[in-house]
Amino acid sequence: MAPHLLYCWELGQGYGHVLNFRHLALRLLEQGWRVSCVTKNLDVSRKMLPEIQDIRATPATDRQVKHNPTRNLAEILVNNGFHDQQNTLNRCQAWLDIFTELQPDIVLIDHAPTALLVSHAADIPRVLMGTGFFIPPDTKPLPFLLSHLLGEQQSGAEDQVLSQCNAFLKSAKKPPLAYFSQLFGQADDCFLCTLPEFDHYSQRQDAEYWGPCFDFEQGALPQWTQENKPRIFVYLHQDFVAMPTILQQLHELDAAVSLHISGIEQDVMAQYPKFIWHRDAVNLAAVAAECDLVICHAGHGTLSGMLLNAVPLLLLPKQLEQWILAELLCRRYLAYFIPPEGDYQNLADKINRILNDDTLRQNLTAFANTYAGFSHQEQKQGMLEALQTLLENKKPGLTPGFA
Repeated sequence: MAPHLLYCWELGQGYGHVLNFRHLALRLLEQGWRVSCVTKNLDVSRKMLPEIQDIRATPATDRQVKHNPTRNLAEILVNNGFHDQQNTLNRCQAWLDIFTELQPDIVLIDHAPTALLVSHAADIPRVLMGTGFFIPPDTKPLPFLLSHLLGEQQSGAEDQVLSQCNAFLKSAKKPPLAYFSQLFGQADDCFLCTLPEFDHYSQRQDAEYWGPCFDFEQGALPQWTQENKPRIFVYLHQDFVAMPTILQQLHELDAAVSLHISGIEQDVMAQYPKFIWHRDAVNLAAVAAECDLVICHAGHGTLSGMLLNAVPLLLLPKQLEQWILAELLCRRYLAYFIPPEGDYQNLADKINRILNDDTLRQNLTAFANTYAGFSHQEQKQGMLEALQTLLENKKPGLTPGFA
């Protein structure tokens, strides 16, 4: 029987998660593995992973904003289902029902904390995969992120999440966790898909960095207007609070502007006829080869691929993970950024400054040269070999009587 890997993506948005998995998924299918997915966004997953037949939705998460802004992973989880014990137990049971039905040999966890908890309880081999933001170091307490801006006052979120995890483990007759990040530390393997320069946790020790995962080859080729003008590609979400100001500032530029803004309304597009609007995903490899500047929210895959191609970036983070990355890169003089609630009235001036920043271009070229030997093919081959080794040492699956 073919080995079976189940990919689980529970939290987050955009194309990044499934595109990060795409290269590995294709490699597994080539090697005869069965691959199934449980994902947050069925439309995106089916569009980006058409080769996989079994793609189903994650159990529902009851989102309630208890912490704003969020300062660490525990506060994010409290906002996303871990605020209520019964809700957590119901969600755990739903994940267990999926595992019992599908009987995976290995579970690949991509920002899927409930799936991680249930696979831990069920003794299913599990591998973490992600950028590092949602794979915290094995420390107690969890580090606060951007503490110089947001402070380190304890909110009780970590104790709350730990209590809910241990309540489920008790119901499953499993030993409790001593501290929350132990759940991640006890995974069978970890594909930390980032570079040291991008790691959200400076506290991390002895990490094995696999390099970033991204797939720039999907989507339509970008279109441009106005020959011999600077080319600017804009990849943002329509719900970003500063969107009206951003569009107006871009309209003032003497540049060719091409945009993919997910969910943008037709009447908004009609107000800016000199822009090229892309409704669907755009081939970012072509964007990297053709544009002079990318404006994005600082999604890890997008900025990684652009930096490896020495493309200037203006980062407009909309949540904590992106904000940290933007600060890290700005500190290293590899990008410009505007923080949440920042001033967007002078966006056009900042864009012109980036386009004429020779020092930035020199730094980007040096960075790209440092990682010129990075290969997605070698990365995925290494992951495949690690999964095969884990499969060979696999213990029995679901604990008898647990389901």
